[in-house]
Amino acid sequence: MGRCPVEVPPQAGACWLLVTFGLTDLFGKSQEDDPDVSGWEFELTMRIRGTCADETDLHLYRFKMS
Repeated sequence: MGRCPVEVPPQAGACWLLVTFGLTDLFGKSQEDDPDVSGWEFELTMRIRGTCADETDLHLYRFKMS
């Protein structure tokens, strides 16, 4: 098993940035909710060492945001 390259800024080192689905009002508010209060409003992120067993595994974990 080898190592695969991870494209990150040089100052960050080799890492993955994992961003979760989040704890926001994804499905909208119910009618009894206060319209001035929006809810949880935060996402969880984690930086993980950027190595992988096989380069073919990359498509399972990353996507391009543009």
